[in-house]
Amino acid sequence: MTSFEKSSSQVVLNYLYLAHEDYVVSRHLLREGYLDHGAMLAATAVEKYLKAVIGFSGISNRDHLGNPLFKLVERCQPQLYASLDKTFLKFLQKAYKLRYASASSPGLAIVLNQYRILIGLDEAIACIDKGFKLGAKK
Repeated sequence: MTSFEKSSSQVVLNYLYLAHEDYVVSRHLLREGYLDHGAMLAATAVEKYLKAVIGFSGISNRDHLGNPLFKLVERCQPQLYASLDKTFLKFLQKAYKLRYASASSPGLAIVLNQYRILIGLDEAIACIDKGFKLGAKK
């Protein structure tokens, strides 16, 4: 294994570790009623899981959850991308913007439903886990 492969593997493992932490904490926040913070953290969890997916293919990306990242996932793991709920991903993109939102933020309208977010998050993570094909380098 080359030093680049070791470095790349470490980055993927780091993303997976951080993504899992964000996922667990997001679920806790959502269950406790902190919907805005839970939704923001759900977005970062899914983002980090997707970065691990593309990282496993040797690709690095610093973009946040959005179309550039989605296109890379589609290129690296087309079946995984096809199985992701695009509506929930769009919701997470909006939820991520809550980091800078205030009551007077123009143009940001979002409905936060505790159970829908939890279900969407769990389904997204299960889909990524199922679709994450270890050893599927091209």
